[in-house]
Amino acid sequence: MLNQNKSFTSVLFFVGIVATLSLISSCKKSDVHHEEKILFPDDGDDREFDNLIVTYNVNGNTIVLDKVFPIPSDGSIDKEIWEKQQKAIDEHKKRFKFFADIIPAAYRKEITRFTVSYPEEGSNVYATIGRRKNSSISQFSLNISYDFEKGRTQIPNFSAPDYKHNTLGYDIATYAMIHEFGHYITLNKSQAYLQYYPESDNYGVNYKEGSFITQMIGISWNRVFELPEEILIAMNKSDIFNALPGEFVSAYACSSFDEDGAETFTHFVLLNDKPQDVDGKSKKILLFYQDPEMVKIRTEIRQNLQRMGIAPGKPNM
Repeated sequence: MLNQNKSFTSVLFFVGIVATLSLISSCKKSDVHHEEKILFPDDGDDREFDNLIVTYNVNGNTIVLDKVFPIPSDGSIDKEIWEKQQKAIDEHKKRFKFFADIIPAAYRKEITRFTVSYPEEGSNVYATIGRRKNSSISQFSLNISYDFEKGRTQIPNFSAPDYKHNTLGYDIATYAMIHEFGHYITLNKSQAYLQYYPESDNYGVNYKEGSFITQMIGISWNRVFELPEEILIAMNKSDIFNALPGEFVSAYACSSFDEDGAETFTHFVLLNDKPQDVDGKSKKILLFYQDPEMVKIRTEIRQNLQRMGIAPGKPNM
């Protein structure tokens, strides 16, 4: 997920990370091979969330209408905007094409759904990505907000220390497409697996041994939990970023393991030079350089950006 002012309950976030660290540290090789069964559930298993306006199935470089949702009984939603977006199929096709123009088709075959949503008031969410089905990690769904287009002329208003550093000076729309693809890269079935929890009748995502995120936890996040108690309790992105200079590529990367993975991947793609192994953020970027397929993906994304008139290494904002 990429937004300007992401908030979370710090105590729950802290407890969740500790629990995940415990799970990873206690995971045996035999455990990580307990992959989720590859299921092909019907449409009823699609994950849905509040304020979905319309959903599409992805067909190569275009999208096909799937569902249109009625306006919720929420006083904060503009009815005129909602009804307009229900019918804006051509507009949505252009927005998906923007993503498809950046990300090579060969590497997004598992991104099978595209959705448009009405962001909650004050959330400033531009885009999110996650698994499409409750019981499978083999398909993903890309979501954008109905006002995503405004991101073509904006960069996010983060702190710590300069907001431009959070997207390397690129417009948020371009950066967000690579960032969300970075979530797919670090959370797909080669990197993670599902575990079923019968007590809640739900599935949870666990990182595989040797995955990008598991390695990033060992590089940077163990240091996070050595910080003073007041920083750990608050779990403020900027405080963590400033307390551990050189550990994270951006303040937003300090939000969670998953955001660290997506942000690091995005910097790997957009920065011109391969870094020296001098600090935590460099070590994490180098994880991608060590993988020949990631290097190929990086090259092809950068070539696509150049075709779009966006030069990697030369911010467009």
